Amino acid sequence: MKWRWLALLFALGLALAAYGCLGLGDMGTRRLVPAAACNAECVLCHKDFKTEELAARHADAGIGCIGCHGTSAAHVHDDLNLTPPDVLYGRTEVMPFCTKCHLTHGASLARDAFFRTWQGKRRPNGRLILENAICTDCHGTHVVLPPDKKAELQTGQ
Repeated sequence: MKWRWLALLFALGLALAAYGCLGLGDMGTRRLVPAAACNAECVLCHKDFKTEELAARHADAGIGCIGCHGTSAAHVHDDLNLTPPDVLYGRTEVMPFCTKCHLTHGASLARDAFFRTWQGKRRPNGRLILENAICTDCHGTHVVLPPDKKAELQTGQ
């Protein structure tokens, strides 16, 4: 009987080594996810990223925080959050980075119709859609801000 438990624990250990971790997927549900999509360390501090649109959808597709921001070991171990992730993107870098995977999104008819509908208006995420809109202006609230600034972004006030 004892060997069955040991065999089960060994099999579970192999599964975790192959897959990564018991992480978050499907908009916050817990499941075994590949290592590349494991955001378990990130959501210890960035709790809202469990359900934030960009982080959750990418995790469901097998792409975790490290896919865009690098392993960021120094950031992960910085309890004061003074060390930034290995890779961050300025406004002019977002669209070129996203279109490395999302090849046709920037030129689609659906995107153009969406843009005509929202141009000059605020999205539910609080962002104003202007002619120079980038991916994160329309998709998600993927930004780390102090709580007072985050509330301001979401309400548009």
